[in-house]
Amino acid sequence: MNAKRTGTIARLPKEAREEISRLLYNGATYREIIGAMAAKGIRLQKNVLTTWMRGGHQDWLAVEERLTNIERLREFALKVVQSNEGTVMQQAGMKMAAAQIYELLMNYDAQVLKERLKEGDAADYAKLVNLMARLSDGGLKQEKYRDEVEERKARIQAQREDAQRGGLTKEHLTSIEKDLNLL
Repeated sequence: MNAKRTGTIARLPKEAREEISRLLYNGATYREIIGAMAAKGIRLQKNVLTTWMRGGHQDWLAVEERLTNIERLREFALKVVQSNEGTVMQQAGMKMAAAQIYELLMNYDAQVLKERLKEGDAADYAKLVNLMARLSDGGLKQEKYRDEVEERKARIQAQREDAQRGGLTKEHLTSIEKDLNLL
């Protein structure tokens, strides 16, 4: 949606526009929609619905899809945090941000980008690409940290098993203490 819509349906209250779009989405016929709106004191004609179907309704569908995607991302992040698969809240947040930025990049109009590059104005696109690179770098650092923690845990476990077989030595205790302080 580039400009504010000004047609008959666009000037109706939001609730009426929402209802019309929901009815269209659910497959109601124009006659059914005209009847439903007439019951609420709103007179519509078929050509007005046709215009809305091609414009305002398409905008509504895009917004609904975006809201659905955001909800899916939120649910995904919640599942990641709840499953506790070694993933912490920051990782879930990074995954959500990366998915949203990826969506922006996928919807970026290549023709607009070409025109802006010719004009020397691609700052927004450059910011998105830079942000993706920083998120990727943060993800790699987080992965490295998680691997280091797992390695230290494995070393501590091995030392505990050695200690159970032959008792704790001063070296084992010093090594375990060092690893625990680094976690």
